Amino acid sequence: MNNETIAENVPTFEIIIEREIAKYDLSAAAIKKLEQEFMPLSVKSLDDEEGYAQVKEALRFMVSKRNEVEDKRKELKADSLKFGRAVDDEAKRLTLMLSPIELHLKAQKDKIDSEKKRIAEEEEARKQRVIVHRHEMLVGVGMVILGDIYYFDNLITNEKVQLHKLNIETMEDNDFNEFVFNIGSIKIEVDNWLREEKEKREREQQKIYEEQEALRREQEAMRLQKEAMEREMQAIINSRTQVRKQSILALGVEYSDLTGFYFFKGQSIITNNEVQSIDSLEWEQRFDAIKLKVNNLIIKEAKDDLEHERLMQQKVDKLIEDNRLAKEKQEAEAIAEQNRLEAERVEGLSDVAKMAEYCDKLLATARPEMKTPKYKKEMRALLDMIASHIKSNACD
Repeated sequence: MNNETIAENVPTFEIIIEREIAKYDLSAAAIKKLEQEFMPLSVKSLDDEEGYAQVKEALRFMVSKRNEVEDKRKELKADSLKFGRAVDDEAKRLTLMLSPIELHLKAQKDKIDSEKKRIAEEEEARKQRVIVHRHEMLVGVGMVILGDIYYFDNLITNEKVQLHKLNIETMEDNDFNEFVFNIGSIKIEVDNWLREEKEKREREQQKIYEEQEALRREQEAMRLQKEAMEREMQAIINSRTQVRKQSILALGVEYSDLTGFYFFKGQSIITNNEVQSIDSLEWEQRFDAIKLKVNNLIIKEAKDDLEHERLMQQKVDKLIEDNRLAKEKQEAEAIAEQNRLEAERVEGLSDVAKMAEYCDKLLATARPEMKTPKYKKEMRALLDMIASHIKSNACD
């Protein structure tokens, strides 16, 4: 009998299972019959002894059937457990025989895989060193990276040179070195131009400083002149007050240092404060009234004194007014000159510098407090954009 004939006569595992299960000798039909016979049984009450006996007997029978099923299960499973152990033992034996072969082949494969991985890692490390070196070269000639793009602003021509990040890996060495050399040459020109512009601004600022210093000295001289005029004016006022006081006392009026009042025959004539502060025109009227009260005999002499005093006051007033007009004219001319110099300075700035100054002024302005998350976010975005622009210009 050949192997094919033997294989055909050997029952399959499913047939063996069906044959072994059939040994339970309890069909579904038999169980259905028991269900129809026993399920209607019930005990109606404590006094239903017949019903109780029937249920008890039926339960005993069902327990015996369940035990028969359990016993048969243990009997049938014993062979299956023995079969399972035999299968496991054979599998272990075959695995032990196969393992050296598998381990040998795996070791040979792992050796090549490790070498390939090492070579790939070294190649990747080399590429990264090249990328880092090229990045440092680009940064060294003044390029800045924003996102995936390297930028260089030619402030002289306002042209923007760009290089994508991918080109660092793909460009040939000669092409890349030539690109860096060209950018470096432009950077040298831009640096020289910036230095010249800085020196020019410094000279202009020095000139402005010198002009401001001259203006300050002139203003200081005017201040000293004003103080001198004020002291002279105060001296005139003091002199005028003394004249007035003497004029009043000459009428026979008495003065009280304790109260600051002038008295004549027990009547209050005028206060010392009024004597000092009343202007010349009003003083004439007040003094006329005083003279009428005191003595009509000295009216002519008093009027002469008052007229002389009034002319002196007019002269002083005119001097003060002329000085004020001259000062206002000088201040207006100084402000106009400062505005002209500032306009020339701003006009001479590059667009980048103008934008930087404008951003600085924006950031120096007090920011409003936003109430809603939306506009708070927009305000942060605006400030970030301005700060980013300033940072970009500073790097450039």
